[in-house]
Amino acid sequence: MNTWIIDSGDVARKVKTPWVIDSGNVARKVKKIWVIDSGNVARQVFLSFQPVTHTYTSGSGAETIPVNATNLTIYVIGPGGSGASESSGPAAGGGGGAYAVTGPFNVSSANGETLNYTVGTPGAGVPVGNSGQAGTASTVTSGTLSIATMTANGGHGGNPSSGGAGGGASGGTTSNTSGSNGATGSPGAGGNSGAGNSGSPGGGNAGRIGGLNSLAGFNGQIQFSYT
Repeated sequence: MNTWIIDSGDVARKVKTPWVIDSGNVARKVKKIWVIDSGNVARQVFLSFQPVTHTYTSGSGAETIPVNATNLTIYVIGPGGSGASESSGPAAGGGGGAYAVTGPFNVSSANGETLNYTVGTPGAGVPVGNSGQAGTASTVTSGTLSIATMTANGGHGGNPSSGGAGGGASGGTTSNTSGSNGATGSPGAGGNSGAGNSGSPGGGNAGRIGGLNSLAGFNGQIQFSYT
């Protein structure tokens, strides 16, 4: 059921997030509304919720569960590792980041609660003559709402003759999928993320030859998807 008001210009407008001023003159977001119908019966008005996904590709912070959200699915992807850099081949690629999924689970009684997140940093590119670098882990942990810690580790860096290992995942209640290993070659390709994609988010980057520095792995990603 949608909630509508008549504004000062006598125009009907749909209400998405109603606020009220309480007796202490403080603005407060309304979670439940009751009306008296034409038969003098009190009835609860259910505010409509538009599905939304909050996506983060760097940094850390607190995610707040929106008012009127019913279900939440969390997707966590670790960043990729960088490839090796050599004057001539071989120069193997970096491993892909892992992938953890939790949900959908019911959050109708947890509106306004928080979860903490950190998006891992990809492995940095390296100068000629060096092995690639590993990415750090992407995580989602309990805030005011308690959940099992979700961890999607970053891919490992490539060596001259062996691809970097893919990162491993843990804590997802739906799935935990490791990233794939980087490939050997002159140069070797980076591994896919546990979500199955090359490149961003979560892919490892290729090795490089010919006197070129290798490139950083691809960023991790965290998504909170609400319905």
